Amino acid sequence: MPLFANAATQERANRTVREHLLNEKEFWLAYPVASYAKTEPDYYQGSHNECNWRGPSWAPTNYMIFQGLRRYGFEQEAKVLSERLLDMALKKNPVLREYYDAETGLGLGQTHFSGFTALYYGMRLEWQLRYDASSLDRPEEAIMTQDMGVPFEEKARAS
Repeated sequence: MPLFANAATQERANRTVREHLLNEKEFWLAYPVASYAKTEPDYYQGSHNECNWRGPSWAPTNYMIFQGLRRYGFEQEAKVLSERLLDMALKKNPVLREYYDAETGLGLGQTHFSGFTALYYGMRLEWQLRYDASSLDRPEEAIMTQDMGVPFEEKARAS
């Protein structure tokens, strides 16, 4: 999250990403990013009818991590993250789910959950277009205007 908020120095970002985020024994599991370090004693996947943030993979946090990686120059890591998450959402599961098992990629929680989990579809496109939908710098530039060549004003009047 500090990378998403641009709150880390480049040195801290490098250390956090290399020592912890990309550590396959902590957060970078088969379907990253785990919401809790696997090295923690109370880590688990799924839900025990209480906190389900002790290991599973969630779209909102993964999207912020994805954009944080890009903001600090970790483009290839962001690309790999987007590819793994899209593979999980499209190939491992017949429908979008609320959250996922970070070790197996199997969907958990609500089924047909197309709210924030739909971010997995857009992350790869954002990486490809070098676009950041979460940026406040240029809110009028939308992916559709870039792809279709439609000026923002015309698109807004048409709707």
